[in-house]
Amino acid sequence: MNEIYKDKLEILRQRVSIGLRHGLAILGKVNGDVEQAEKLFQQEMLSLVINKTGVTKAIATKHLIKTNFDINSALKSIDEERYTLTERILKQCKDNKEEALNKLAYAVEQKNKLIRNFWLDLEDLQKLSQQEFCLLTIIEWLHYNDYEGFIVAIHFHLEVVTDQIKEQLLLPEIAGIIRKAKEIHESQFEQQEIKFKKEKAISPTPEFCEQEDLFDEKKPLLIDTLYEFVKKHVNKFP
Repeated sequence: MNEIYKDKLEILRQRVSIGLRHGLAILGKVNGDVEQAEKLFQQEMLSLVINKTGVTKAIATKHLIKTNFDINSALKSIDEERYTLTERILKQCKDNKEEALNKLAYAVEQKNKLIRNFWLDLEDLQKLSQQEFCLLTIIEWLHYNDYEGFIVAIHFHLEVVTDQIKEQLLLPEIAGIIRKAKEIHESQFEQQEIKFKKEKAISPTPEFCEQEDLFDEKKPLLIDTLYEFVKKHVNKFP
């Protein structure tokens, strides 16, 4: 650290949120004048916020003062004023749609103070808007599928889930794949039970695996369509 400005840098950092190198550089420009360094830093932050957000000088100044000229906090504060929570989540996770949907589902759950006994009871979500209900129902089922496996997930509120996929997302093919998997599993139950008693082991049949593979193939389409569904109805979410 430049010993000439060490004491003045400490004073400057007590006034504004500025890094060590940045503080020294600014003090060097103004020959160690703390007052001038503070003003120069504030001007730089003001220009940076305006360039990044496109807001007016008055709005940028308001949020910078509010956050003691901490640039990241100021940008976050401006986003909170300009965008809803859902819009911010979609903006932050624009390159990962599944992550965006997971975060939004959690936000809906928290906003509505839903009771979770490890898994949500999908039939208890009737107080939600239709759009929120659709999101939580499908995301919860996808989590259940990831955790328990497809052969178990087909018994987890299947009618509710597939109705949402078919009626709200307009993806009857995917809903049909999941329902057919359950039909196959149920039709082969006795056969599988006999096999288990003889071999003490059980494995999905080729017919069932075919439906599981089809679902895995179509899952990205399901995620994309649910994401677009949220964007279309963004005003129905937090």
